[in-house]
Amino acid sequence: MNRHPSSFAAVIAWFLVLILIIVLPLAVLTFDTGWVMFNTERMTEAVTKILLESRLAPAALQWYSEKRSEERVEQGLAVPTQNEPDVVQMLTYLDADKWQAIIDLVFKAEFVRPWARNALDGTYAWLDSDDEYPQVTLDMRAFKTYAGGESGEEAMLVALHNLPECNQAQIDDFLHRVELADATEKLFKRCDLPDPWTEAANKTFLSCANPKEVSALHELCTYPEPWEEDQAREFTECAQIAETGEALYNLCQFPNPWTQDQIDDYRESLQDVLIEMPDDLPITGQLVENEVVILQDTQPEAIKLTLRSLRLASRWSLLFPFLLLVAIFLVAGRTLKGSGLQMGIALVIGSILLILVTFTYRPLITNTLVSIPQKLLPESVLLAGTDALARLAGIILQPVLIEGIAILILGVLLIVVGSRPSIPKAEEASTSAETD
Repeated sequence: MNRHPSSFAAVIAWFLVLILIIVLPLAVLTFDTGWVMFNTERMTEAVTKILLESRLAPAALQWYSEKRSEERVEQGLAVPTQNEPDVVQMLTYLDADKWQAIIDLVFKAEFVRPWARNALDGTYAWLDSDDEYPQVTLDMRAFKTYAGGESGEEAMLVALHNLPECNQAQIDDFLHRVELADATEKLFKRCDLPDPWTEAANKTFLSCANPKEVSALHELCTYPEPWEEDQAREFTECAQIAETGEALYNLCQFPNPWTQDQIDDYRESLQDVLIEMPDDLPITGQLVENEVVILQDTQPEAIKLTLRSLRLASRWSLLFPFLLLVAIFLVAGRTLKGSGLQMGIALVIGSILLILVTFTYRPLITNTLVSIPQKLLPESVLLAGTDALARLAGIILQPVLIEGIAILILGVLLIVVGSRPSIPKAEEASTSAETD
């Protein structure tokens, strides 16, 4: 029976070889990607490692704090930064290096790992639901306890010492506001502070106060004219501070004799922030409420569809090169002798391409992402995100080198089998007779 393929079958076999060379590395990479990305334990460790070791978190925090500060000023929800020196506003002065120092102090693996797991569990559940966004809630209890201790105070001092030293104009401004606060404190001892501070409540308050005291209050806290609810809330918060007779420090480092009092002021402000922080923080709700866009012009449903497709492809990806090997085997002679050369060449070349990916993935990812126009994110965040993605790719590609070498060895063995010279039947019979 003739086991040698016809010329047409040989052409088909080599065409399948070409397809297998392309499909093999793609299939292995797709499988390995899904093996990490859609496994909770593996992905939790990967995300934790990236968040704690890469520059993504500090770069993103610097960008987000600056963005929120600019929006508050543009919307009239905050007076100029030098007149609102609370600990949150102070954080907008931090660059990525200072954010990294704070992260090293207060964000530990024992907090970040459960956060990463909760975020991933919410994301995986979202993929199989009809929800528009993943439902992600982080347990902040352990973090609040830790940040309220010595490490939190050290982090606060990192931010405080990052501020410039006060000039004389800033010191004079502070002393003037102290005088205004003293006058305002006397005012609120006679007249109750309206809460909420509505227009009607304001008229009642003005009937109790004298014009000089009201002028001091309005100089200390910007009264919303015309009336606007969010600005009125800001005014009320400022008035509540003024009621205590205290003035907030300017966003600069004060010299003695105010140095220690400023540190104590920011320490108390940090504790207030931690107290107000919810024990269970709904991350999804915060992002939606603040209209944070992660990927420009990309809808959540499109992201969900992409992840679903990747998950499905990763489960079945290895089936395609296997079917191609079977097809080559059938077309090229239905024996290892007849098809080994073609299958071996495909496996060797495909494995070499796979191995090359392990040495070139970082520049490939960097050059690809940097070349994509992105108007939403600044360059620092884009570069940090590129580095984080390259780190994730490195985790995904850890087994690829071994897999590539194993496939390469298998391919070489098939080539040896397929290239072994055939022994003619007459010669084989003669050799057998002589042996007998």
